[in-house]
Amino acid sequence: MAERRLIIISNRLPVTVESREDGPARLKPSSGGLATGLRAAQESRGGTWIGWSGDAGAPSPEVTAALAKHDLAAVPISAEEIESYYRRISNQCLWPLMHSFDERMQFRKADWHRYVDVNQRFADRVLSESAPEDLAFVQDFHLSLVPRMVKQKRPEQRVGFFLHTPFPSAHVFRTFPERRAFLEGLAAADVVGVHTSGYARHLLDCFRERLGAHISGDEAILDGHRCRVVVRPLGVDSCDWETRARSEAVAKEMEALSAAFGDRRLLLGVERMDYTKGIPERLRAFELLLERHPEWSGRVHFLQVAVPSRLGVEDYEELEREVATLVGCINSRHGRIGYQPVHYQFRGVTRDRLVALYRMADVCLVTPLRDGLNLVAKEFIASRIDGRGNLLLSEFAGAAQELRGTPVVNPRDVEDMAEKLHRGLSTGEDEERRTMAHLREVVASNTAGTWMETCWTDLADDEGRGVPAPLDEGAARRVVEEWGTAKRCALVLDFDGTLVELQDDPEAVVPPRLVLDALEALAREDGTHVWIVSGRDSAFLSRTFRSIPVGLVAEHGAVISWPDRAVHRNAEGDRDLEVWIEAPRGDWYELARERMEAVTRSVAGSFVEQKSTGICWHHRKAEPSVGLAAARSLHAELSNLLAGRGVRVELGRDVVEARPADVTKGEAVERLRGAGHLDVDALIVAGDDTTDESMFEAFGERAHTVLVGERVSVARWRVGGPSDLRRLLGALADLRASGDS
Repeated sequence: MAERRLIIISNRLPVTVESREDGPARLKPSSGGLATGLRAAQESRGGTWIGWSGDAGAPSPEVTAALAKHDLAAVPISAEEIESYYRRISNQCLWPLMHSFDERMQFRKADWHRYVDVNQRFADRVLSESAPEDLAFVQDFHLSLVPRMVKQKRPEQRVGFFLHTPFPSAHVFRTFPERRAFLEGLAAADVVGVHTSGYARHLLDCFRERLGAHISGDEAILDGHRCRVVVRPLGVDSCDWETRARSEAVAKEMEALSAAFGDRRLLLGVERMDYTKGIPERLRAFELLLERHPEWSGRVHFLQVAVPSRLGVEDYEELEREVATLVGCINSRHGRIGYQPVHYQFRGVTRDRLVALYRMADVCLVTPLRDGLNLVAKEFIASRIDGRGNLLLSEFAGAAQELRGTPVVNPRDVEDMAEKLHRGLSTGEDEERRTMAHLREVVASNTAGTWMETCWTDLADDEGRGVPAPLDEGAARRVVEEWGTAKRCALVLDFDGTLVELQDDPEAVVPPRLVLDALEALAREDGTHVWIVSGRDSAFLSRTFRSIPVGLVAEHGAVISWPDRAVHRNAEGDRDLEVWIEAPRGDWYELARERMEAVTRSVAGSFVEQKSTGICWHHRKAEPSVGLAAARSLHAELSNLLAGRGVRVELGRDVVEARPADVTKGEAVERLRGAGHLDVDALIVAGDDTTDESMFEAFGERAHTVLVGERVSVARWRVGGPSDLRRLLGALADLRASGDS
């Protein structure tokens, strides 16, 4: 394959074009974690960054040439399109929708048509600037339709999409008139990245409810295409922030700030002026702090930096007036000669001044009502080279999922926020240093660079699996014919969801008589071996297949009952069993059981199944969306909790299972093959769950591997459900019977 380049597609290019009358246009690089991470990756891997220059109309030839020198390609957008695509649909419709402020959403069909047109122009530019082997990485909600538009004309191209905002619940998202087109655009991507597991859950729920996609773990399957939804929180370039924090320029800024504020304590807020940021709530909390803790009056300043945003938009102008009014009221009520409690700056600040503020703040308030991630929190932490300072973080900022240990607050609970401000101002140095040391380790471990490398790996290496080809009538006929001409044959079959449909009560499952008859007929044929390889416990399998001479492998390979034409039984009438893998329960088992039982108490219809080697949490009886959300959360929690303990935690079909890492179906069939039981001319392997993937991988092209259901798999074929597989087994049994006659 030719060397793969990275094609980045975003609403804006990572530069500001400054045209000059006395010379060629000058490009001023944009700052920020996202621009830094993406730009470095693009330069190292080659490729083009496609985006809008920020000016109406097509750029001049001089500007186009200047951009091309830096592998940048501008997409022209007219003044009318800027108004419709950017200001109205992107900023006044999709922005509030993504942040769950759907009551602020404004939508006009004519604006949406222009949004579609601009997205198509971006997609066409991707096709002209890239080769099929290149990786296209689309950024944010402005360009939600681009993945589908690219895939429609070039299905083989790998396309990724990253959503930098939150994604709302399905209940909120359904209010968007063009919800289907938006979701179809994202679902066409090969990988969609989001900042938190909550956003991923909401998006997958929408794929299922609005598009009818089949959801398996983090994958959405729609019309044979797989879209993975991955959680990849963005980082900052911590080394750059630390280096700047040590610079002479920042030291001078700190001297100037010290002269202005004296020895008073400093609370700091930094963000764009936006209704999602919770600035009025923060100001009210500060005023309440002064009222309830008058000892801080005259001893603390609150500096709010609010960068102007979307000037000329009524909602934002109204917000600015509200903030200015609140600042005036607080200062008039609590200020006095020589003391102004709130310092409000409705303008941006230089990078050096910002770092100086970060270094001097006693408490940095990052308390949005809703935020995709919020890099301010990470910038503040990276800048605190002194190991001091406190962070007060909204539970509704995406960063709260990573920055565990820092105080979190509901920004609408003004009283609680005021008390936590008081606590932050009163924190001792030792506690500050302990918390900040932990936070700095977290921020340093996930930088903008590592984020981009992970995204590249997701997109570049997430290949080799797709939705298997359907085992249609013609393919099934060829499989049966191959079976009929073979001298030695074998079947390796999962049980639940493969031979029988999943049921709410697993213990009540009874295979149809036709299935048992077909399996017995096949198993009694000379030269034919039938194996049931299941996660079920040995007692259930022994009871179910008591008189049928099939081999049984229970608990993913921990226990085996060898096939025998006479079927040996023990004194109780059950089949003889052999423990294949001794896997005593360790302390991990109790940890998993406690967490599973805790989730069971909160999810109606779920239950825990304890096995000799592993433990499962089932949610097949629970309400589907509740059960799936709890399963994803439990899987993530147990994966972290049991890391390094030699335990495998799997998210299966309506189940989360924890068991020793060396107990897999793949290992089991390898042992069967090593013992000569699968040394055959025709082999069919069937399963429905992710736990069956290791079986499929073990055989590869040497077998007809069959997925029962629709999801991404390494299997060669797929059938719709157990009834389809049963028909295939019936055809195999009939073939043998007709041959005998």
